Amino acid sequence: MITPGRSLRQSLTLRLLILALAGTAVLFTAALSYSQRAADAAYDQVLAGAALAIAEAVTVVDGAIAVDLPVAAFDMLALAQDDRVFYQVVAPDGSVVTGYDDLPTVGLRERPGDTHFADRAYRGETVRFVSIGRLLADPQLQGWAAVQVGQTRLTRDTLARQMALGSVVPILVVMGLAILLAGLVINTVLRPLRKLEADLLDRDATDLRPLTGTIPAEVVQLVEAFNRFTGRFRQQLDGMRDFIADAAHQMRTPLASLKADIDLAQGQSDLSATQRETYARLTETIDQASGRVNQLLAHAFVAHRSELIAPEPVDLGVLLPDALRDLAPLALRRGMELSFDSALADTLVAADATLLREAVRNLIDNALNHGRAGGRIAVTLTSDPTTSDPTTSNLGAPAEVVIEVADDGPGIPPERRAAVTERFNRPAGNSGSGLGLAIVRRVAQAHGGGLTLDESVLGGLAARLSLPRDGRPAGRDKTPPSPAEKRQKQPSPARSLGPTVALLFGLLVWLGLPSDSAAFREVFPAPAGGARNLLIHSATDLTQMRPLIRAFQVLHPDIAIDYVDMNSNEVFTEMTAAVAAGDPTADLLLSSAMDLQVKLVNDGLAATHATPTGAELPAWARWRNQLFAFTYEPAVIVYNSELVPQAEVPRTRFDLIQTLRRDPERYRGRVTTYDILDSGVGYLLATQDARQSGTFSTLIASLAAVEVELRCCTNQMLHDIARGRYLIGYNLLGSYARDAVAKGANIGVVMPQDVTLALSRTALISAHAANPEEAHLFLDFLISDAGQSVLAGRSNMLAVHPAVSGPLGPDGQTGPLRQIQLNPSLLVHLDDHKRQRFLREWLGLLTPERLPLLE
Repeated sequence: MITPGRSLRQSLTLRLLILALAGTAVLFTAALSYSQRAADAAYDQVLAGAALAIAEAVTVVDGAIAVDLPVAAFDMLALAQDDRVFYQVVAPDGSVVTGYDDLPTVGLRERPGDTHFADRAYRGETVRFVSIGRLLADPQLQGWAAVQVGQTRLTRDTLARQMALGSVVPILVVMGLAILLAGLVINTVLRPLRKLEADLLDRDATDLRPLTGTIPAEVVQLVEAFNRFTGRFRQQLDGMRDFIADAAHQMRTPLASLKADIDLAQGQSDLSATQRETYARLTETIDQASGRVNQLLAHAFVAHRSELIAPEPVDLGVLLPDALRDLAPLALRRGMELSFDSALADTLVAADATLLREAVRNLIDNALNHGRAGGRIAVTLTSDPTTSDPTTSNLGAPAEVVIEVADDGPGIPPERRAAVTERFNRPAGNSGSGLGLAIVRRVAQAHGGGLTLDESVLGGLAARLSLPRDGRPAGRDKTPPSPAEKRQKQPSPARSLGPTVALLFGLLVWLGLPSDSAAFREVFPAPAGGARNLLIHSATDLTQMRPLIRAFQVLHPDIAIDYVDMNSNEVFTEMTAAVAAGDPTADLLLSSAMDLQVKLVNDGLAATHATPTGAELPAWARWRNQLFAFTYEPAVIVYNSELVPQAEVPRTRFDLIQTLRRDPERYRGRVTTYDILDSGVGYLLATQDARQSGTFSTLIASLAAVEVELRCCTNQMLHDIARGRYLIGYNLLGSYARDAVAKGANIGVVMPQDVTLALSRTALISAHAANPEEAHLFLDFLISDAGQSVLAGRSNMLAVHPAVSGPLGPDGQTGPLRQIQLNPSLLVHLDDHKRQRFLREWLGLLTPERLPLLE
């Protein structure tokens, strides 16, 4: 047997491809190395610039180091959107002044005046650090202070990969074109071989002419060897044909002459009984020998012709009766009954008529020889029900027809039926040649059909010759697909509306319930029971979150939720204290204190939640796939609509300043805003306000002049504005104000027309969560289209998901809205020195008596 190997074209193409891939790998490695160096050089300049800006802010006050972190330094670092930022300022004596106190030291001990860069593993990631020395020459404090800033490598590594890919893609294109051109050249060079191939494929099995024409030098010897082989084979084939003809003449003629002489001798009248018996035995032996010779010649003829089969239309309704008529005299001599019956209206098949007639004659002759004397032979023409194909073009005709020859003889045991279809293998006690069924099987295989032996309804053997109607020669074509394969399965429509109906029904039920007043803590038992739990620490009023929790439990009725309502500072301190003590933490943290949430993520205390739902949110609403905004809150001006005339309603911060200055006695003690010492949200809004508004210091001075009242919570301030205790509230959360208006409170809401700050309520999963799976499920629902629709529809909160439309969708608010970005720049005002300085300035203007609280 010849084992097909890889073609020359494939071999050449594969080798070229391997060379191209190897070259591409080398170039990609070089490009990646260069790109990494280039990205490091670019981002190192930003990192060094930030460290230098911090170093410039290091001063000595009263013999101690003071640091006023510049916001611009962290703004520069925040350009790397997904990177965490760490910093540290170290005094000359080695004590940490501010920042992270566990940063690894980078090279300042040896040469403090230089700038040092290094990669270090820190808090689960590789961090790029820079350290810069700051020489202090104050009379009270001298020496080198160290400033160290670190940033994770996500953005710079991404840039390096993009640069490397950008340089490799053109190389790949060029190499791909080169391989394509090489393939065209290879095809052109191999064209003479394909011509030889086509010449051989177009020939039939008897065409043994030598190959001629222009042959490539590399295959001349191969073609010459092939021509010598076909020449020898042609000589052998001619010899075999001559042998068959000679054998037919040399064997048939003597046997016929011998039988004629015996017949003449038997005609003599003076023969004894013994002589007549002897002549009878000789006649029988000669008949057997003639039959065997005929079958040997028939087998050789069939074996030769089956290689040259050329199917043509054959009518079995004519061929089978003709074969029966030819063999009828033999059946009469043996007293056997022959019958033919057809169950087919269309008896045409595509076959070789000569071979098929030979096979049928052998089947009937086998039944005559081995059937019971005086018995019955039934020939039937039927279809094979297992291969019926209603899709055929022949008016529903079967794909196969079956010629069955059944007798009432002794039959063949089942264990011997496969063996008797082999040459010279006949049943025990049988005097046949053992070639009849072998010839039939060879003809069946040549037509792509088969021969099966079974017990007949007459009690003997039933030989079934099955033939395909298309006359497909064996091995010439692939087996056609079955009817089941032809019929393509049509998917049934997805109509399982059970979960959707349940969700909608649950939402309608729960959203129709009246809201309770917010509680400090509430447990929502699992509606379906179960042991799954979820602990949420949240700075969002339970009144607003209750509808969403109910909707979530419709989808997950086996989860019980323990919801703890606390202020934003408590959410942060509870988390950090639990981690420091090694105690269990809440599973999910919800808070509008974006800066505190960013710090939790930056410190590595948040788990990653990478889902398609999170990727659907806008860029400003997510950070590192760990912190997600689920609603945003415009910071608004609220006023008592009955006590403040429309003409006096402030539309901008400058308007508010003018209103307070115009009539300070009217507004004395009747203006309120957040107490940033107690409220994380208030502190965030104040620090962001200070960055955005050029009138901030003037506004604080005007608030101080009217003795502004500082409160911790939005709901308290709204309640007191509505009942007239206060006339104006500044920087209050918009969703609470809108909710109060919807409930009939006599207040008005103004989004400042100069700039309206918008903070986000954010959610993160604790890296130390006891129930992380449940937390992931709740967070995914919270930021999904369905969860966001609940918040907008029932809780009157602004959605962040782009699929939510209308006034409460992400595009529903108009005016100069500025989203506070989720990035490390929010860490600046959390620095102890920066926070103390800001609080001192704030309290010094508004409530100087509270300054000792900062000590």
